[in-house]
Amino acid sequence: MRHADFMTQFFRDRGLGAVAAHSGPGSAPGTTSPEQLGKDQIDILFAVDMFNEGIDVPEIGTVMMLRPTESVILWLQQLGRGLRRVDGKLLRVIDYIGNHRFFLTKLRALLEAGPGDKSLSQKLDQAIAGTFQLPSGCDVTYDLKVIETLRSQLRPKSGAEEMETQYRDFRLRHGQRPTAAEMARIGFDPRRTGHGGWFDFVRDMGDLPDERVLITQGLLLREAERPAITAPALRALRTAIDGGEATKEGLALWAFNPLFRVDGKRLVLTRADATEQLPALIAELLEWRLAEPREVDDPSRAFTHQAPELAVWRSYSTPEISTMFGETYQQNLWKTGIKVMKAKKIMIFLANVLDPTKPYPNTFLSADRLKWFSQNQTKQAGQHGRVLSGKEPDWTIHLFVRRACKINGKAAPFLYCGQPRFERWEGEEPITLV
Repeated sequence: MRHADFMTQFFRDRGLGAVAAHSGPGSAPGTTSPEQLGKDQIDILFAVDMFNEGIDVPEIGTVMMLRPTESVILWLQQLGRGLRRVDGKLLRVIDYIGNHRFFLTKLRALLEAGPGDKSLSQKLDQAIAGTFQLPSGCDVTYDLKVIETLRSQLRPKSGAEEMETQYRDFRLRHGQRPTAAEMARIGFDPRRTGHGGWFDFVRDMGDLPDERVLITQGLLLREAERPAITAPALRALRTAIDGGEATKEGLALWAFNPLFRVDGKRLVLTRADATEQLPALIAELLEWRLAEPREVDDPSRAFTHQAPELAVWRSYSTPEISTMFGETYQQNLWKTGIKVMKAKKIMIFLANVLDPTKPYPNTFLSADRLKWFSQNQTKQAGQHGRVLSGKEPDWTIHLFVRRACKINGKAAPFLYCGQPRFERWEGEEPITLV
């Protein structure tokens, strides 16, 4: 309010008719000030939480933003004061709140981006390239210097690009996008896309048939992803979507959430404008969430992993790999790049590739040839050397590769490449093997 009074006096001193409307002393009349503005009886009206909505002054030709806000809804309401049409009117919006992350709220609203910085970065790229779709007659243009400033504020999550790559690879190989549970099984956390919620990510990847569901039910979908939402609460959510009766415990867990109201034994969405695809989206989130291994809140549904059949081009974590080969997983024994099971005559390569920072970087020479370095003590005439070259009978070798040691701060999974064939080698301690 002091700021509004200061700005009013600042403009009055320069010969303009300005008033301030707020809830404090010295305010101009809140009922007549907008009318005076519309009739050109005053030039500027400074308002503090007075006219964000419920006011109709079509003649407003300039909107000045003088306060920071992280609320997209509030900013759009403020912007909307100038969006009423009048023949020949050109609305000018001057936003003084920039050069820090508050300004990203406005960009996020204009480009319909998700809550995450990766989503905003992608939308900004589309806007610059001219591929972002806007309604007919609309345009969003940013000065190049402004774009540099905006980019400096973005902090995409680490591993976000790797997740996008895996997502596209899955879609290419299977002809459909991966579900949240399938991405989790590959080793990615669907919460950490950098786009906000999982379905914000799916939308930005072009795979959400009806984007209106994020406008009407985005809060609900993101709420269901939160780790704090327990298994009983998730099951109660399923009954709400299906129209069934929830348990007493389930009702209690959602009773104070503004997304729902309790009607007898039923949970009812407070917003009735859900799209038809909402039940399928909730079911997808529940498939992922109820399979998470952290369900200590419900021991009766403790996560159990059934090891899948080993499949080429599928990703596996090291605990999964050890299980599939009948081994008890011990982290310190699976840190090395090679795992030998003498009794079973099995050798497993666990190769990090495309990492030029390593002294001996494993690299693909072509689509079907890998240059791999053995451990430093390995000699060609030793048992490991004989196994590698195929001179030891009845041994099998399995190759797993990955591009990074960690994704989203967690150990990255390995992609299974099948059983490689020896082509050539050179040197010792280590051996360079193709």
